[in-house]
Amino acid sequence: LVLTCGKNSNGKEFPSLAVQLNPSTMIYEPDDMFDLEGWREEVAGGSRSSNRKSYSPSVVKEVLGGAKMLKKGLRQALVAETGCCSSRAYELIDEAEKERSIRRNRTSQLYEITA
Repeated sequence: LVLTCGKNSNGKEFPSLAVQLNPSTMIYEPDDMFDLEGWREEVAGGSRSSNRKSYSPSVVKEVLGGAKMLKKGLRQALVAETGCCSSRAYELIDEAEKERSIRRNRTSQLYEITA
């Protein structure tokens, strides 16, 4: 959710900020990972390609940490962490796998960080 200042005739405008609902507290908290500039470009009709580059495959390694996850679970974690769409999360996973920063176990289908 993006909060922006609308019309405020006699008051001072506040800077735009992104917030995300914390499901455990049901309170909206600031989302520092959200790409506000990319969002502005997309809303203003700018090219999506510039927004698509705002996340690098390294974020997949960060989200994965020491855990092992199925692709679907990793996608959900990326969407929750970055706010990107599902298709971009899958692209990031594929890019990280091509860079060999993560790998998929062919037997268990679990993704993990490469050594």
